[in-house]
Amino acid sequence: MKRITFRLFALLVLSCFIMPMLWACSPDEAPEESSKDDTTLAPEADTSAPVEETTAEVIEEVKSDFEIYQSNSITPSACNYALKSADGTPVRAAFRGVYKIQEFGELEYKFYFSNNVDSTFSNGSHSYRNMPTEGYKIISAKVGTSSKMTGAGDISNPKTLTFGGNEGRDVAAQEMFWSDPITLNVPEGEYLIFEWTVEYTVIAATNSEDSVCFLYEEKKNRMMITTSAPMPALIGAKRENALRVAFIGDSITMGIGAGSRDHKFWAAQITELAGTDISFWNLGLGYARADDAANSPAWLEKAKNNDVIVICFGVNDINSGPYQFSGQRSADQIAADINTIATTCKEAGCEVIIFSTPPYTYSSSTKIGVWQELTGKLKTLAEQSGYDFFDFAAILGTSSNPATPAYGGHPNATGCKAVAEAFMASGLLEKYLNK
Repeated sequence: MKRITFRLFALLVLSCFIMPMLWACSPDEAPEESSKDDTTLAPEADTSAPVEETTAEVIEEVKSDFEIYQSNSITPSACNYALKSADGTPVRAAFRGVYKIQEFGELEYKFYFSNNVDSTFSNGSHSYRNMPTEGYKIISAKVGTSSKMTGAGDISNPKTLTFGGNEGRDVAAQEMFWSDPITLNVPEGEYLIFEWTVEYTVIAATNSEDSVCFLYEEKKNRMMITTSAPMPALIGAKRENALRVAFIGDSITMGIGAGSRDHKFWAAQITELAGTDISFWNLGLGYARADDAANSPAWLEKAKNNDVIVICFGVNDINSGPYQFSGQRSADQIAADINTIATTCKEAGCEVIIFSTPPYTYSSSTKIGVWQELTGKLKTLAEQSGYDFFDFAAILGTSSNPATPAYGGHPNATGCKAVAEAFMASGLLEKYLNK
């Protein structure tokens, strides 16, 4: 996109002024090279630089990698869960993830990781937004391919993934970091496989009933399907597309109900219709609320590193209330949280599309009333703030009663197809491509 070209141009111009100044320095005055690892968002405890400056510097480095290594899979990848050892002693386990990718062939990949719990899972008794994690150790990691959606059996063409030139790495609590780049050829119709062995006591993970993740069962020497696994936050590839689009929302965005394994959920069907000229990143999470996202720095950090952010929240805010499940959330409060998400992304340079909150099996007339009021408030918010608005609810509700879901509370593949076709017909993606 034009943003990338502008940044490179700005860098060249800036260097014309900076380099003469550096040459003019005496050896004693020349700035020292930093040996600090710049892949983490958290400043090292013993650094002498101010925390604000160090954090800003590191985030800017991460942004440049986000622009180079764009998402190449729509598989949901944010964290709503935490795996914990039963007695507090370190657990060593191997996990494998299977990814349907968007662009095949030989590409340079770079994987992004986040040891942060982004949103609340279920009632928050096990994991919740910004829950403290603990450091863990990467023992080894590898990538390869498989012709099977199950990802079972041996990985084809396995390659060792490294971190700072090393096969393993110590990861700090709440750390966000990149792997080293690696070239991988994924043949047409095959799946990318990521596998690693980690040692942890508490580690951020994704929980999804439709996920295709595996845990190595040591006693039986086999991989078994698991619904909870720590996986990369981004399957990044050097694609050089003009537009990077991310979806952030709850389980309806994540793909529950339509079959994540079959990739029939609405975000995946949009990806299929759009083709390979646009990269898509799925940041949807089961049980999530706008209240979570508005107050989750790590989740927002991922969201704002895109060209376009699609925001779809409200169901859990209405049904479950705020974080810690106390009290009824009002339409004004939910709209304010969605505005916080949108504003954060807009200030980072993103275009914003707000989806209306979909119909659901809301448990009371009071909640249906909040849903009805929220639809109007989100449309007004978009109009007043210069965001685009897409009426998600109008497609998913029944004609006689818009509050009643026509394709199920979690829309099925047919409903998701209707959403994808309507969204593509809206011309919003074409509008941003032509900017």
